[in-house]
Formats: sequence, structure tokens, C-alpha cells
Amino acid sequence: MKPGIALFVDGDAMGLNEIMLAREECKKLGIKFWFINESVKTGDLLEYQAMMRYLREIGAE
Repeated sequence: MKPGIALFVDGDAMGLNEIMLAREECKKLGIKFWFINESVKTGDLLEYQAMMRYLREIGAE
């Protein structure tokens, strides 16, 4: 399993420069980087997984 970092910004704005620096550092270190700038709920993830599973089953992914 490879390491990963999800940068979630909720509320206080983070500067684009800091986001880009974090992304570049992760790239240098071989760490997967995700930037999330909105609320993600468990229900959203479960719905997404169900939708992707269905699309794979019908060959539409």
C-alpha cells in the first residue's frame, strides 16, 4: 500500500502557493496527493462507490 495525503480545506482559505508547495513535496516523495475543497460525507462516498460498481458491471465506466 502506498502513502497518500488528502488536504481538506474547510473554512479558512489556504493560499494557492501553499497548496502547490504541498503537492510538489508529495510528488518528490512519491506520495499520492488529493486536494478537497468541499465537504465530503460518508454517504457521498458510499453513493459514489455504488454508482461506480454499477457502471463497471454494465461496462460503462
